[in-house]
Amino acid sequence: MTASINETTPMDSRRRRQLTLAVLSLFDKWHVADEQRLQMLGESADNTALLQTLAEGGSLEADSEALQRAGHLLGIHRSLQQRYANSPRIVEEWIHCPNSLTNNQAPIEWLCLKNIDGVQRVHKLVEAQFGGGWS
Repeated sequence: MTASINETTPMDSRRRRQLTLAVLSLFDKWHVADEQRLQMLGESADNTALLQTLAEGGSLEADSEALQRAGHLLGIHRSLQQRYANSPRIVEEWIHCPNSLTNNQAPIEWLCLKNIDGVQRVHKLVEAQFGGGWS
């Protein structure tokens, strides 16, 4: 039996660092510019100091919107990997290509919205379409 962590339990610093590294790696795979990386995390596009801090060993803040967004972004990637297991290039390029799930806009446009709704919406749409277990 495994213990579950409820939503109010703060994530420990080691786990937050792992999640931070995973989302930074994802940004590289998706070929996302620094400005878009920040926007996807819900940060100001000119907050380049944050990216430097994260690259140098910092972690996303506990209980932050950026941490929630990172979880959604990784969920999107997981669903895309499941759907396009034999096509890693599609997984890498999908967010940049307009498609019907996002009203013929590139998903990255939704992922870069100021509020978290865009990231959540893309996550739900991708998991509903491709699987992955939205919870």
